[in-house]
Amino acid sequence: MRKCSASNSREERALPDYLDKVDVTRILIADDSPAVRKALVQRLNAALSSELIVVENGQAALSRALELRPALVILDLAMPIMDGLTAAREISSALPEVPILMYTMHCTPSLAMAAQRFGVRHVVAKENPAELLAAVEQLLPAEVREQSAAREQAHLEPKVVPPVVVPDAEIIEAENGAGGNVPASDLGADKAPVEN
Repeated sequence: MRKCSASNSREERALPDYLDKVDVTRILIADDSPAVRKALVQRLNAALSSELIVVENGQAALSRALELRPALVILDLAMPIMDGLTAAREISSALPEVPILMYTMHCTPSLAMAAQRFGVRHVVAKENPAELLAAVEQLLPAEVREQSAAREQAHLEPKVVPPVVVPDAEIIEAENGAGGNVPASDLGADKAPVEN
């Protein structure tokens, strides 16, 4: 397995101003292969609590990045209309605080070095999907990672549902009026409380 791991070393970055107003972490994915897009969505959805925006070329990635200002952009290299390097240059020029990851099957050390000049912070070979999640987590600002983890934890915590308690026969009769239309025993009032 080829190792194509050129990454701009970075210090922990403060949360960009626009992200503290966003309720959800957005990750923009641009790849011309439907199979790769589907696999990326599955892998990232399983690992992160993020909104994933998926497009199929560099021009659409640029347009959506400018519109949505995502927390991270993942670009393929070879795409129609606008390639990944051109898209990376345009996105990083307009949104320098947004990290860009290139996920490509054309990964070489010289490409990784060139990609960095275009604003790409990390290049990952498609044949090394395990490195993808590590790179995504590294590139997301710490505050975004913490927010994502907190949202995920909130979804995992069990919801407390109070037990259903069937009222006494006397209460049911009182609510229905004396000699009500429905006998309390038909409502199960003579049974023990039901636990969920």
